Amino acid sequence: MNWAELLKIAYSKAAESTNPSTQNAALLVNDNGQVLACVENPFPRGIAETPERLVKPLRYKMSVHAERNLIYTAAREGIKTEGLTMVAPWASCADCAQAVIQAGIKRLVTHQQALDHSNGWVEEVALGLSMMREAGVEVIIYDGLIGATSIRRDYEVWQP
Repeated sequence: MNWAELLKIAYSKAAESTNPSTQNAALLVNDNGQVLACVENPFPRGIAETPERLVKPLRYKMSVHAERNLIYTAAREGIKTEGLTMVAPWASCADCAQAVIQAGIKRLVTHQQALDHSNGWVEEVALGLSMMREAGVEVIIYDGLIGATSIRRDYEVWQP
């Protein structure tokens, strides 16, 4: 599979996120490279994104990380996640790592340059990646600029 091309797809989806601080997305891919699901980091369905809800710390409590949103979407659409690959530019906090592990996802592909822009999430992401590796999830960290769609990271526009 071409990780750079799949990451580009994820970045394009991330650009659709209305999160004012950090845009992220995740793909669920089979062994043939077919994208089965593609989501961003939104508020839950039916929950209004009001200006006051988009401000920390309330936004953290009300928004759904892309990785968990992908697993919830797969469940809703009847997609079996066991043995599939998740592609997410910026992954994964400990809570999302738990979801990846419990969903039986066998591989996570993420982007080194996005991880380098983790700022306040460095320890959380390190713990999530460590948990996944310990549980047997193959973690692939793609290293290289890919010329993808610009997204927001920590309120600043960033070009992957």
